[in-house]
Amino acid sequence: MIPHFQLEIKYIEGKRNVMADALSRAFEPSRAEKSENLDKAVTETVDAVTYAPTARVAAIEITPEKWRNELRTEPKFGDIFRYLQNEILPEEEDVRKTVLAEAPSFCVLDDDLFHVANDGKTTKVVPSQFRNDLLQDTHAGPLGAHMSACKLFELIRKKYFWPNLRADL
Repeated sequence: MIPHFQLEIKYIEGKRNVMADALSRAFEPSRAEKSENLDKAVTETVDAVTYAPTARVAAIEITPEKWRNELRTEPKFGDIFRYLQNEILPEEEDVRKTVLAEAPSFCVLDDDLFHVANDGKTTKVVPSQFRNDLLQDTHAGPLGAHMSACKLFELIRKKYFWPNLRADL
């Protein structure tokens, strides 16, 4: 098919090749577009993992029940969750002190554990088993944004929480 066309290949320096830049780069949308698009993308991709009756992410089936069960079995978050929901403290003195110190930074909403930031905003706590899947799906899933680690961090931290999120990127 190519022999029917007369092709001329020219090198154009990257800075001057604006057409390629427009096609290959994701430019910053306006603040209103960014907020609307990110909320929609997160809702369609990431929140589906936790709120849909059943969702598939990275070949793992995640249901709200599985999410909650994983969270409840984690040492740190399980203890905080049990304390906030049923006022049950761990038996070990040092763990009990940690739970009492950290519990004010968390709350339970709709049977899910949320982190409460200093400004009062809440973000859903992610069980360790699902963190990598959440990162992969947000970055490279069907509606993934293929963004830098910094932008990926900002997108995820608006809705989700886990210790050392930035380090996991």
